[in-house]
Amino acid sequence: MTFFNYRWLLHLQKLNKVNRSYSRFIKVDFQFKMASDSHSERTLVIVNCILNVPLILICVVGNALVLIAASRGRWIRSSSMEILSSLAFSDLLIGIIAQPLFLAHQFTKESFLNSLMVLIVYPICGVSLWTMTAISVDRFLALHFHMQYATLVTTTRVKISIAFIWLCNFVSSALYYLVPFIYFFIMALTTVICILTCFLAYLGIYFIVRHH
Repeated sequence: MTFFNYRWLLHLQKLNKVNRSYSRFIKVDFQFKMASDSHSERTLVIVNCILNVPLILICVVGNALVLIAASRGRWIRSSSMEILSSLAFSDLLIGIIAQPLFLAHQFTKESFLNSLMVLIVYPICGVSLWTMTAISVDRFLALHFHMQYATLVTTTRVKISIAFIWLCNFVSSALYYLVPFIYFFIMALTTVICILTCFLAYLGIYFIVRHH
């Protein structure tokens, strides 16, 4: 009986050593995976920055040239040009503010940058998306109601629509601090609606052009 207990005690000690060795292995493996994931994330952020820097330059220069041409070419003033100027301005802000803030947030993960993303970046991107949708609808109306287009789409109505787009996107960002889930749900829903509207508008344009 004593010999059996002795062997059983040796067996338990061996199991204990194995468990401790396995625990150390798991801990080292977990730390290695964490370091590997952190390194991979850092590499992804650096690649993202490298890709975004030339896009920022193109975005700023291109949209600045569009705004300069729109401001100097008074002979091309129209409701369509007002919408295009609004799109160029929002895209210019994306290049100057939104993309640098996004990259800074990716590097630092600071909470105040996340707040700036919600208050500034998301609304600017929303304005850009809504304005692109408005342009697609404007082009469809210009072809479908080509005789009544000038009376339907006036400069005053376009300016009111542009002001509504900007105001609605920036005011709605306050909803994030009240009910974040509803805010992101509304963002997702409006994004789907805008994409679907653009698709239907350009599909209508295709059929009109094909018919003529």
